[in-house]
Amino acid sequence: GSSKFDGQRVGRDYPLQDGDVIELHS
Repeated sequence: GSSKFDGQRVGRDYPLQDGDVIELHS
């Protein structure tokens, strides 16, 4: 999957799986 976040900062709160794209605006 495509992730604009370094490492898994969002992964701890949002379980990112292959193919899943989550857009978060901070």
